Amino acid sequence: MIKITQVLLVVFFLNSFSACTEGNKSDSGGLYPEKADSTNLPELLIFLEENQIANIVNEETTLQNGKKRMRGIKPVPQDFDDFRGDSLDEVYWNKMSVIEGDFRGASIRSARCSDGNFRKSDFRAADVRWSIFNGSTMDSANYEQSRLFHVKVSYADLSNSNFRGADMFGMEGHFTKMRNCDFSGALMKDSEFLD
Repeated sequence: MIKITQVLLVVFFLNSFSACTEGNKSDSGGLYPEKADSTNLPELLIFLEENQIANIVNEETTLQNGKKRMRGIKPVPQDFDDFRGDSLDEVYWNKMSVIEGDFRGASIRSARCSDGNFRKSDFRAADVRWSIFNGSTMDSANYEQSRLFHVKVSYADLSNSNFRGADMFGMEGHFTKMRNCDFSGALMKDSEFLD
């Protein structure tokens, strides 16, 4: 009698265990039907050759309305300005607006740009190290392959932005909105995003 009970107990245990693993397989197959595609991830800016950076910066782009951007003036930034490849280190653009601005390849190190509006701007291959954009509106922007090393974006809105291949090492954003962003291939070591 004891042997039959032990055998039935072992059979019951094995049956329940196999049912659990089969259920997990079907659930995970439904949640993740295909493996993630890791091909064509962009490289970090530090691994790009000079000619690759030049290709990004020199690519002709227009505004959403089809018009060409006007060259930006550092002391008086305006919406739709073109600052490609410019040196904007240590600029103080508090509460400034550069909507749809082009900052590709620009050096914007140690800048103070709090409470500004940089919606739909292009920061590809830009060097934005140690800058402060707290409280700024920066949604729908392109930060692909940019260097955002220790950038502060607390209380900023970065929703719908592209961070593919961006160097976000040490980036800090408390209460930052980052909905629907693409972080494929981004380096986010020591980044701090708290709610």
